[in-house]
Parts: sequence; structure tokens; C-alpha cells
Amino acid sequence: MDLYTTVEEAKEEIWKRWNDENLRKEVEQFLGEIPEVFKKKTRACLFRQIFSPNYKYLKFLDLIQVIDLKSLGIEYLEDMFLTLNKDKTCLGKMTFIDKGQDRRQLIYKKIINLVASEKKS
Repeated sequence: MDLYTTVEEAKEEIWKRWNDENLRKEVEQFLGEIPEVFKKKTRACLFRQIFSPNYKYLKFLDLIQVIDLKSLGIEYLEDMFLTLNKDKTCLGKMTFIDKGQDRRQLIYKKIINLVASEKKS
């Protein structure tokens, strides 16, 4: 049993569904109001608590380029920052790659004050 769909199969299925008028009507009826951003053109949506230009985002962009979709990033704006959430803390202390002529070095920078940001939106 195959657990994964190839990018080519996904592309074919996405466009098949996008062009199926009956399916689109059923989805709209089931979901109710659909935001305009999803009606105008096909979109690949990446949802994050805090949107960040990391490797996952680059992989996302690579994949949707093959499928010929436009990207849409959605961030949950009503969220609260907690240092207990390691994902959020890592985004507050980001890692950058410094590429020198003969070396690569990781540089860690705090881009927000973690203590002052605790429990803030």
C-alpha cells in the first residue's frame, strides 16, 4: 500500500478537482462562505502560528512551483507568545548561516526580548 502521493499525482488531482464545477459547488455549499482569496485562483496554503522564512517554507515553495500553484501564508494573529512553546521560542532566537569563503558558521540572534514578550499577542 502506498502512503504517499507523488507531486505529479497531486498536481493532476488538484487541477482535476479545481476544474470540477459540481465538486466546487458541493464544497461551497458544505463550507458556506469561502474567502475570496481561495475563489480567484488555486492556492497552496501554509498555516503557521508564527510565519517564518525557514527551510519548511522553502520546501513548500519548491513543491508548489512544480504543481503550478500560488502561495498563501496564514498566520494566527490572536495567539499568545509563551516561552513554554519551543517552536515559538526558537523563532524568537533564530539561527542564521554565515557563509564565509572557506567556512560556514551558525549565528544565533535573539530577535525579540523573550521575557518581555511572555503572554503577549
